[in-house]
Amino acid sequence: ETLEARVGAQAAPRGTPPDEEHNAGSGAEGAVSSKPANRFQDLLSDSPSDSDSSSDRKVAALRAELNGLKTSILRKRAVALNISDTDIGDADDVGDVGDRKAAFIDLIVAHEVA
Repeated sequence: ETLEARVGAQAAPRGTPPDEEHNAGSGAEGAVSSKPANRFQDLLSDSPSDSDSSSDRKVAALRAELNGLKTSILRKRAVALNISDTDIGDADDVGDVGDRKAAFIDLIVAHEVA
């Protein structure tokens, strides 16, 4: 599906046939609404929700990358990022290996996203 098809479906009121999309809400037969010209700008605008989802995607990608690493490598990365010795020690003290790995991932993500 093309971008124009998706945008056209969003711009037209539900139930509006595709050939009437440009006239929807115009009140005059054959008049072209200003909505279609502005709909692309609306999609490209950098609203807070766009940045939030972009940030969420970055965090998810970072977590996925870190999850593929061994705990020892995560610890070295935390040291390289100058994360405090106290925080690294707390992560080291977590009982279960899987939980320890998750603790290091949380430390690194918190440090890199901040």
